[in-house]
Order: sequence, then C-alpha cells, then structure tokens
Amino acid sequence: MLMPRSTAFYGSGRGARTRDRPAHSRRQVALPRALRPCSLDRRRFQLFWGWEYKLEAYVPAHKRRMGHYAMPMLWGEQIVGWANLKVVDGRLQHELGFVAPRPRGSAFQLALDEALQQMQEFLEL
Repeated sequence: MLMPRSTAFYGSGRGARTRDRPAHSRRQVALPRALRPCSLDRRRFQLFWGWEYKLEAYVPAHKRRMGHYAMPMLWGEQIVGWANLKVVDGRLQHELGFVAPRPRGSAFQLALDEALQQMQEFLEL
C-alpha cells in the first residue's frame, strides 16, 4: 500500500511559505521516513551519499551509532545526517547527528526549525 505523500516526508517544505522566501533560502530540511526504499538499500544509499545509514531499531542499545529510529536528514539534495525524534511529556525532542560538520548559517537552522515545526503539527503536539 502506498502512503499518502504527506506521511512519506516530514518537513517537505511544500506550500506558499517556501515561495515567499528569497531564492537563496529555499533549501529545505526534510526528514524522510527511515523505511523509505532509498534508506533500506544500504549499498545504494552509500553509493549515492558516501556514508553508511542503517536502521538501528533492532540493534542492542549499546551497539547503536545513530539511535533507535534515526531518520535520514535531507538538506537540499544531500543527506547530511540523521535525526532522532521522540515525544516526552507532550513535547517533541530531537537529537541530530551529522556525517560532516553541521551546515553553517541561518538558512539551515531556519529550514530545520520549519521541518521540526511541521513534525509537531503532523503529530498534533
């Protein structure tokens, strides 16, 4: 069964808010579900993005590198790291990991904040 587009990518950045921003700030942060085909084929993922991604939900906690349910973190056209999200006491918490230094500048932070806000809305928090 195919999932509706709204549940396939969290923080997809579609809509008027994207078009209203200046062209240089339109790069989006997206948090694709960890079970997307692009992340399940680990060999292809490594060929495309140059690092190994692995869903670690069934890996013992002491052996995890990225976290229980790390979602790939897309910035523009590159997967720059991963995000672990959880709800604690009705609030969304996040832990981020990066394969290289964290992207600098306010554009990344604004796009990340927007993606996290969209996730909160999706989860109705």
